[in-house]
Amino acid sequence: MHKRLAASLVAFIFAVNVYRAWSQSITADEAFTAALFLDGGWSRLVCSYDASHHVLHTYLCKLSTGALGLSEFSLRLPSVLAGALYLAMAYRLSRRVFGERRLFLFSAALLTLNPLVLDFLSAARGYGLAVALFLYALDQALQWAGGEIQPSRLWRAGLGLGLSVAANLTLLVPAAALGLIVLALLARQRRWSEAIDSFAVPGIVACFVLVVLPLSWARREQFYVGQPQLGESMKNLVALSIYHHPMEGPLAGLIPPPAVWFALFRFLAPVLLTAAAAGCAVLCYRWLRSGATSGWNRASQFLLVGGGTLLGSLGLLAAMNRIGHVLYPTGRTGLYLIPLFTLTALALPESLGRRRMARLAAGFPVWLVSAGWLWHYAVHFQTGCYGEWRYDAATKHMMTLLVQRQREQPRPSVRAGIHWLLEPSMNFYRRVWRLDWLAPLDRKGADGDFDVYVLLSENSALVQKRNLRVLVTDPVSGAILAEPAGSAGGP
Repeated sequence: MHKRLAASLVAFIFAVNVYRAWSQSITADEAFTAALFLDGGWSRLVCSYDASHHVLHTYLCKLSTGALGLSEFSLRLPSVLAGALYLAMAYRLSRRVFGERRLFLFSAALLTLNPLVLDFLSAARGYGLAVALFLYALDQALQWAGGEIQPSRLWRAGLGLGLSVAANLTLLVPAAALGLIVLALLARQRRWSEAIDSFAVPGIVACFVLVVLPLSWARREQFYVGQPQLGESMKNLVALSIYHHPMEGPLAGLIPPPAVWFALFRFLAPVLLTAAAAGCAVLCYRWLRSGATSGWNRASQFLLVGGGTLLGSLGLLAAMNRIGHVLYPTGRTGLYLIPLFTLTALALPESLGRRRMARLAAGFPVWLVSAGWLWHYAVHFQTGCYGEWRYDAATKHMMTLLVQRQREQPRPSVRAGIHWLLEPSMNFYRRVWRLDWLAPLDRKGADGDFDVYVLLSENSALVQKRNLRVLVTDPVSGAILAEPAGSAGGP
């Protein structure tokens, strides 16, 4: 029964991803990348670089939009397919680590219903593809560590890691951590040729071939996104996961204020990481003595490989921050930490094996907190906006209203004053819908004389300042469509 329920959940989430990719308004970052890299020839993709250029993902977007024409769905198609891979890996990893018990369904739900993760399983950014490929590599590595010693497991794991980094450079840290663990397992068995030829070379070559030319144009100042402290980085991930967007109505009263969860996480995260470190240390000792992990239960195998990857990633991030002043991940740039934290937390009690009372005592607080997080995921489930681009939720609707207005009252040219954040997405629709009557939009702001205004709540004071008549106000994004009070017409 748990297997069928988990499969049904995965199928439902995939259908939701397709619907979101088809229906939701384009966002600023998606539109910016499309304008910067997808207009023109392939030379733009290989002879320039920007932080928004998630190389492998951008290549796939170029192929999909070239074949289907530029639209929201064609731009997001690679992310939707990557989302299918992520969902499949969430299902397989949960089943592999926890069997077909109740915890399997619990794990699959936690991995697939996180609203921050869900956003990037359809939005046209490279984070979802990168994490999906990383989980594929992790799954292959776990199968190999579990005794399925086919050479194909190693090269698939290596290739998955290389492609994940090519899809998004933020995956370099966990890919390096997992890669070092697999190499250590191979070195213990003195399988040097397999470590190099079957594992390291495929991943390194694939990544190098895809990213070497674009990265040769990169500059240090382009890598500016992040948090100066690890605590703030983790707090940001928590906020975007369980307080994804503002809640209204009766459900808002059923979730605790953010301060409660932030305080609890500040206490629980060090406890979890300390317990994971202790568990990994014990498992490393067992592994060094026996030289094999194939006889262990699968939760223990995951704790050594997956939990070790989580700890190694955090250690690498701390070292990079201290030595090279590299910022810690923030929001989407730390997306890979969510499945690693989730699976490590659930696997810790299960790694105790047959010690039932100890497993229950250690597992109860983990399951209780996880159930609270799952409740937050369920309450915040929605299909109307991408959390980090909430302000763009109504951009498509606003542009549709402008088109309707133009049909009813044709003008040779219309000048729109807009909030600067809306410029990439509104210009996307202007270009894709071929709205030649709409003057090109810029980021100079809306405080001027225009035929129509598209504002956000931040600059709503302009309504009174410029004596505007509000036509439409969107409750989700706060976007306002307005016109000068003396104008005749409507939306």
